Amino acid sequence: MNKEQKAAAVEEVAQQISESEAVFAVDFRGISVPQAAALRTQLGDAGARFRVVKNTLTERAADKAGAESLKEFLAGPTAFTFVSPDGDVALAAKALAQFRRENDLLEFKGGLMNGDALTAEQITAQSRSEAEDRLEEARHEASRITASPPRWPKRSLIDLNRSTSRIIRASVVPLAR
Repeated sequence: MNKEQKAAAVEEVAQQISESEAVFAVDFRGISVPQAAALRTQLGDAGARFRVVKNTLTERAADKAGAESLKEFLAGPTAFTFVSPDGDVALAAKALAQFRRENDLLEFKGGLMNGDALTAEQITAQSRSEAEDRLEEARHEASRITASPPRWPKRSLIDLNRSTSRIIRASVVPLAR
């Protein structure tokens, strides 16, 4: 890359950082070209773009965009997912998390959302589905019911049955889709 190309790349990345609703940084070690292409397709469906840029150019772009917090994620091989304003942040995070589970690649480093810094844990939380949240709520309710001594045994069994049904529906319905 010559000097003009580097300047153009810095400008383009700075613009992407500024215009994105969210930016996720991941360690992309071990990802193959076909895997990256498949991930780009999934992220495109979420209104996001997966991009690998040299860390030095990204550092300059982060400075230019006023996103200094991104610079802390630039140790080692780093790729960024830029979620456009009309994209779906949760769907993009889910696509990254699913790819991570299926391929044992892409460690979350952190990112930005609406200008605020995100930790790797917060990105993981963004990737959780509503079904997982409902499942967790139903598990909590079932444990609450079974942990307390029943004043009305018949009523407690009915409540436990309902909670169990919700747990099963919450875990089976997403699989059927």
